[in-house]
Amino acid sequence: MRTCLTMFVVAAASTSACNSSSSTKPAGNAPGAGPNEAAFKDYMGRSKGTEAELRLRQIIKAASSAAAETSAYIEGQTALTPAKSCCEQNAEGRGKCAPERAAWNDPVWQKLDFFVDDPHYFQYQYTGTATSYKLIAVGDLDCDGTTITYTVDGNFDAGNPTFIMTKPNNAD
Repeated sequence: MRTCLTMFVVAAASTSACNSSSSTKPAGNAPGAGPNEAAFKDYMGRSKGTEAELRLRQIIKAASSAAAETSAYIEGQTALTPAKSCCEQNAEGRGKCAPERAAWNDPVWQKLDFFVDDPHYFQYQYTGTATSYKLIAVGDLDCDGTTITYTVDGNFDAGNPTFIMTKPNNAD
């Protein structure tokens, strides 16, 4: 059975450009519109966090496939990849990591067939033994010095690959 995932992106725009008013205050739910600004920032943070969940699930699928074929997870440990934080890289001037194929040359990433070839907000790390693995995704979504971390713990349950994903408290 094939499952397809479709992602919709909702962009918020100021309606003041459509109004004849000369006020510079954003209207409605636009960014900077008073109490709604916090809600908008929260929404944007959660949508950026979706990246981590999708990419972690991609790694989970590869680890589970390897475990199903060999009865063991891929062994080894990667460094946090890419090595430089996304805020430090500031690709596109938006606090993103630049796509750098060479950053994913670690043999463990290659065994997992995992790389990120577009600008992204998170760094990833894998640590695995034959019987378990741990994944992390770390990002500072607004480059304010506060990072969030997603974790995945993979194990076997009665011989079947299983995992538990833990989201940061502010990701829901």
